Amino acid sequence: MVLGSRQVGGGAKLHIGVDESGLIVAEARTHGSADDAKTGLALIVDVEGDIDSLTADAAYDTLAIYDASTTRGAEVVIPPSRSAAKSRQQRSRLSARDRTIRR
Repeated sequence: MVLGSRQVGGGAKLHIGVDESGLIVAEARTHGSADDAKTGLALIVDVEGDIDSLTADAAYDTLAIYDASTTRGAEVVIPPSRSAAKSRQQRSRLSARDRTIRR
């Protein structure tokens, strides 16, 4: 699944999730200042079944997106934001997001 958003008329955003063939599997229209990551979580929930992979831009770089995606079986491909820092939570192993930041 690939997540993304684009400004549309009137300052609104159109958020979509597409599958590997480019077919839209989830969508939402929000106001222009909507939080991409929060909307992305809703899109992940809307998709039925497992998700093999999730690719998105840095606007979706949150622990919540990583957790929701990996719970659904997805390999997550999101470039960390410039200010990204490893999680402060004590975990027995590094999270997928922490591994990405480390790389």
